[in-house]
Amino acid sequence: MGITSGDYDGDGRLDLFVTNFSHDHDTLYHNEGQHMFIDVSYPAGVGNPSFLMLGWGAAFLDLDLDGWEDLFVAHGHVYPQVDGAGLGTEFRQRNSVFRNARTGTFELFDERAGPGLALLKSSRAIAPVDLEGDGDVDLLVTNLNDSPDLLRNDGAAGNWLQVRLEGTSSNRDGIGARVTLTAGERVQIREIRRNSLYAASTLPIAYFGLGDAAAIDLLEVRWPSGRTSTERRVEPNRLITLREPD
Repeated sequence: MGITSGDYDGDGRLDLFVTNFSHDHDTLYHNEGQHMFIDVSYPAGVGNPSFLMLGWGAAFLDLDLDGWEDLFVAHGHVYPQVDGAGLGTEFRQRNSVFRNARTGTFELFDERAGPGLALLKSSRAIAPVDLEGDGDVDLLVTNLNDSPDLLRNDGAAGNWLQVRLEGTSSNRDGIGARVTLTAGERVQIREIRRNSLYAASTLPIAYFGLGDAAAIDLLEVRWPSGRTSTERRVEPNRLITLREPD
């Protein structure tokens, strides 16, 4: 149904998360390097909670700005008649937040994620965006035969940085560029994309949570043209625009 990528365990390689039909768990593929991926859904804690759910849009997002990417997954069945059929699943379902435990595993955070995660609808697409400019990522969620939901993020407390690119030789928005951020011992990577979400596009912005880090030591961009650019000692808690060097 949906697919997203992110370096959830901080090893410098992008992992994959794929949503699936009900009675078939969502799948987390860990990137082992050398084009090898392994299914770690159950050891990582996302397999069992997702087995009866029908997943759609999904995204790796640092929702609490602690420097580790969490997971948000939209759920909802396609058949209203599953209600009362004794299959253990329902047409209207709760969306899920999986909080990164920083150990290569996730914990289901639904019960503590506020009233926005208590809604029961048949959700489809998600669109992350920082609507208030306060650094944390809010979410627009679309629903089948229902109004969309705008979920405001009020639970983030860490420092942050948002990076927008301006290509010259590369495309204007830097689509396909990889942004690497180093703050202390933590190294994070993001790719600038528009179309990695189910039935939705996203702004071409790289969102980083920094936790307690007060400064970014190094910010490196690998542009689609093959060029690289670097910035050092970048101040946090702002949106910056980096232009591709001529």
